[in-house]
Amino acid sequence: MSNAEHAPIPVAEEPLIGHLDDVDWQKFWGWACNPDTPDNPLWLVAVIDDEPPVAFLANRLRQDLAEAGHGRGCVGFHLYYPRKLDPRRSHRVSVRRQSDGLELPGSPWVLPQAPAGSAEAREAFERELSAEIEAAATGPELVPMVDFMLRQTDRLLQAHCDLDSGKLARLLFKQRWAETLGEIGMVVPTPDPRALTLFIGPGLPAEGTAHAMVRTLQALDLRVVAVAMRGLPGHGPVAEALAADGVLVQGKPLHHSVEDVLARHAPQFRLIVLQGAVTAACYGLLARVHHPQARIVTWLEDVTRDTKAALAAQLLSDVVVVGSAPAAAECENRLRGGRVRVVAMTDEPALRAAALASAIKGEPAPG
Repeated sequence: MSNAEHAPIPVAEEPLIGHLDDVDWQKFWGWACNPDTPDNPLWLVAVIDDEPPVAFLANRLRQDLAEAGHGRGCVGFHLYYPRKLDPRRSHRVSVRRQSDGLELPGSPWVLPQAPAGSAEAREAFERELSAEIEAAATGPELVPMVDFMLRQTDRLLQAHCDLDSGKLARLLFKQRWAETLGEIGMVVPTPDPRALTLFIGPGLPAEGTAHAMVRTLQALDLRVVAVAMRGLPGHGPVAEALAADGVLVQGKPLHHSVEDVLARHAPQFRLIVLQGAVTAACYGLLARVHHPQARIVTWLEDVTRDTKAALAAQLLSDVVVVGSAPAAAECENRLRGGRVRVVAMTDEPALRAAALASAIKGEPAPG
């Protein structure tokens, strides 16, 4: 049996009340007194792990204890360790009365190891790493330390890229650190030089005139991104068909809303097409805020519906596109001379493309 098992159990010389209230990585606090003589401060000792005991007085004013009837309330203690505890392992904090070694209620306190990645663990790691870097900066360990830091930076950057699902960023990262990772000769794709265009509609442009508009945008050598107001579908047969045609569909789970698409891709879009007056009224201003350099086009399929929304669309857009001359006349009458252009989706693709190009540039439609 160990000597600790044969150690005598402390016998209380006098009454003791109090409590070790709490312990963290920098300090501990609580209170203690003799209930018969609460105004006579007690000498206590603190034992941290296997360190030598440290004596102190429990004489700090605690108003709550004064109100509870413990004399004048000068029975508290609140002490900082000589140095912060290492949060990467557990610690045992014991507070005892000095005269007889009797443990204070709540003592000993076992402080568990801080979770990996917590602020406490990170702070301790930073202190230790800074000390190692300072020691290596003027010695033979400088080169190994630089190699170690590069390898850890590689890991952090890779984790960051994976978190953001940035495919190009990951490839650029591997290209930069190919020698370290042992992946020499990786090919980074050339960025698409085409202007990025966003098409926002009530639904995905799966068929009919909406699909014809998207195909016309592609005919103008524009890279088209599509997003739907209703449900924000990012997968499924329609999205897959659009992707097969070269359209990038934005939706759940990577994006939560149309506002999210506009904000997260700012200020990349050079052209934004808003299908319908309601769509334009909802997102025209946000498109202007997040993409101030973009040309905003509102495409109105039915100019007789929701005149107020149509007016808002005209005010928030650079140009309004309609499908026929009568519709243009009706739109101009309702919008009182707004910038209206005709792009008939029933025309041949080449004619549609020419008319849309003129509309985007603000030119008169080709004769």
